[in-house]
Amino acid sequence: MGLRTSEATTVLVVDDDRRMLAACRQILEVGGYRVSMARDGPEAIHVFHIDHNSIGAVVLDWVLPGMRGDEVLDRLLEIDPQARVVLFTGYPHLLDDATGRRLEPKVRGLLRKPFTAEQLLDAVDQALHGAEGGPSGSGGVDGTGALGGPV
Repeated sequence: MGLRTSEATTVLVVDDDRRMLAACRQILEVGGYRVSMARDGPEAIHVFHIDHNSIGAVVLDWVLPGMRGDEVLDRLLEIDPQARVVLFTGYPHLLDDATGRRLEPKVRGLLRKPFTAEQLLDAVDQALHGAEGGPSGSGGVDGTGALGGPV
């Protein structure tokens, strides 16, 4: 895993699990990104509201205390309709077909836990540099690859 960006882009990682935050931070920093972190929806919305002009992408957990990821996603998109969000979850069964169709135009990628370091970096790269649109436009990252250890 080498440096992927020519200039350090900030990625906001949102998860209530401290270990997941630490792992994502380490992976993204090794990949050349700056990382901001939030532990819940209100904190993520606050950080994004203040810093959205300097945040290149958001990596957002679906299950958070007090607010679901889709609620946070909608608030982030109210602040910045061009926000580049990668959604991840350890509960893919919560993302049924109807929910997936509703989220697809709003997110740039979807990761299923556990995912590898390479998959996280690829999803963020696609969110930042890939085609407009949802997971299918960003390569439909699905957490099934085998590079690196799972996060």
